[in-house]
Amino acid sequence: MPASRIPEYFATLERQGISINFGTYFSETQARVAVLGRSARAPSAAELDRMRAIMDTAMRAGAMGMSTALIYPPSSYATTAELVEVAKAAAPLGGIYASHIRGEGKEVVQAVGEAIAIGERAGMPVEVFHLKVAYQPGWGILMDSVRAEIEAARARGVDVAADMYVYTAGGTGLEATIPSWAHEGGADSLRARLANPAIRARLKNEITTGSPGWWNIIEAAGGWDGIVLVNARNPANKKYENKTIAQIAKEMGKDPADAAFDLVSQGQERVMAIYHSKPRRDSRGELGRRHHLRSRSTPGQSDLRESDGVCDRDRVGAREWQDHHRSRPTHRGKNGTGAARAGVRVYPEHRQHLSIRFDGRCYYYFPYDRLRPNTALP
Repeated sequence: MPASRIPEYFATLERQGISINFGTYFSETQARVAVLGRSARAPSAAELDRMRAIMDTAMRAGAMGMSTALIYPPSSYATTAELVEVAKAAAPLGGIYASHIRGEGKEVVQAVGEAIAIGERAGMPVEVFHLKVAYQPGWGILMDSVRAEIEAARARGVDVAADMYVYTAGGTGLEATIPSWAHEGGADSLRARLANPAIRARLKNEITTGSPGWWNIIEAAGGWDGIVLVNARNPANKKYENKTIAQIAKEMGKDPADAAFDLVSQGQERVMAIYHSKPRRDSRGELGRRHHLRSRSTPGQSDLRESDGVCDRDRVGAREWQDHHRSRPTHRGKNGTGAARAGVRVYPEHRQHLSIRFDGRCYYYFPYDRLRPNTALP
């Protein structure tokens, strides 16, 4: 959605009807792609000015702030300095910096620190999207370090908070298993690289050794056994859905990395997967009670009907839609039968998380149009 069309987007949602209170951020990546395309290079001074102008337009059109998703190319190509400079265009207009941080594994503390630094240097509040520690050796350890990082920032006056979901699995594209540099230029360039045996060998090696600017989500899931294909985006590969990549590789007679790369290459759109990467302790129970700096997040999106003509038809109108597995039941998991089934006590403040944040920052995640700020849940 171009920045200039945000008012049209809001008007169309209002006209067609929407069941929830709704607002939207404008991604720094949208400004970056509009100026640089899907290049990994840094912007020139003139290009950075154009990116700031786009962000300014988005904010004046009604965006809540600037967002990033720094584990995904081309967002991952942006440096901290670039993000600060573009964020400065949103800050004077009351914008929030909201980030899917650069890494959620062993580097999670540093990634949260980067998000805080961007907001602090730009002069705006910070929201860390669906905070988690997706790194088994750090389970029960790193989250306390993350909390300390957030509380230290708050003590020096930075408005920073986070949100979290109650599930032990996350969902994203299978292409996230491929190091970031291979995505430069977009999907066609990625497919061309995956078809090159030498490049494919390099990518497979980097899954073991690591790659600069890439969060190893395979490591986060504990290996290919922890990654489940849920939408192959190709009728020929539909038979592999709801199986782990390790199982699929065995059926194909291939290395798991080759199986994943082939599924990505053969997908007609974004191939989707579930990643089991998070301990229950970090999302429910005592840790959730002690970390009072969070609300609950329900990943999903509000798409326009194709007939309205405002949406990107290549991404929305023609696709076989599959809802995010956390779109609706997150609050039920925290506040209702999900918590009870897990034997987790439901604390009174859990309900408050669903209506208004302790820090006064309002959120409208709960999917009932009768909910308003400062009201009790039924």
